[in-house]
Amino acid sequence: KMQENLRQYAHFLEGGGHGLYVHIPFCQARCGYCNLFSVTGRKAESVDGYLDAVERQSRQYREILTPFGTSFSHLTIGGGTPLYLTPPQLERMFFILKEYFSFAENRELAVETAPNQTTPEKLEVLKRVRTTRISLGIQSFSDRELKMLKRQHSGQKAREALKLLRAFGFPCINVDFIYGIPGQTCESLLDSLGEALEYEPEEIFLYPLYVKR
Repeated sequence: KMQENLRQYAHFLEGGGHGLYVHIPFCQARCGYCNLFSVTGRKAESVDGYLDAVERQSRQYREILTPFGTSFSHLTIGGGTPLYLTPPQLERMFFILKEYFSFAENRELAVETAPNQTTPEKLEVLKRVRTTRISLGIQSFSDRELKMLKRQHSGQKAREALKLLRAFGFPCINVDFIYGIPGQTCESLLDSLGEALEYEPEEIFLYPLYVKR
């Protein structure tokens, strides 16, 4: 059914200038505020199985889109936590995308990450595939506020991840923060934002905490 639906609307994707989003649903743990589709505690075999499915579906998409000369100028890898994948799994994911989709020469590539999963080995993979934007979910530098959000990283781990991203010289680094955390004050929020500015990110995204009832 999904394939038939894509065939019905594929003509809207004729030519270039389109955006492609790939969802990686794996996370170390589920954050208290998250309402996105994600799964936790999965082993490498589960991730490999997911990538098998991504490849099968990508092959179907290529068959449908090739007659329309579809080319993508934007590629976003979101989640979940895309860097939950091992370096070889990341390499395979980007190979699949390059094999089955057509991209503009100067395409933009944005990848989401979290502090605990931001390692030199994984960033080397992102550097090789010409990642243009890294989005780092920090939410707060306060360990108390992070615990309230059920985040798995510490403020120190976030600092280390930001320093590492800067060392790799990605063109654009954006960091995410949340306001409205129980017990958070204007002072503590401004402290986190002020500290983030010390790392000179290109952008800071500030989100309200949504309470699910």
